[in-house]
Amino acid sequence: MFILKYLENSDAACTSEVELFATEAEAHSKMETQYEATVRLLGGNFLSEEPADADEASRWSTIGKEYACVQDGIDSYRWEIIEDDRFVPRSEN
Repeated sequence: MFILKYLENSDAACTSEVELFATEAEAHSKMETQYEATVRLLGGNFLSEEPADADEASRWSTIGKEYACVQDGIDSYRWEIIEDDRFVPRSEN
């Protein structure tokens, strides 16, 4: 089981959400879709990685296999994929 965790700390919301997926590919696809939508919504033009001298005016975003982040000043949007083998999807019989 793969858990997609989303954390937002922005002027619009301070929230966390989780969604469960049977495969890592499904979780990554959802994360990528949400990440790209967030970047577009915020107008794009982000640095590709967190700068070493990041401050409150920083505007950067990054996405990897299990993690994504969009930072727009003090507003942050983060995704993480967590694998947990304790949960097994129920078979449909």
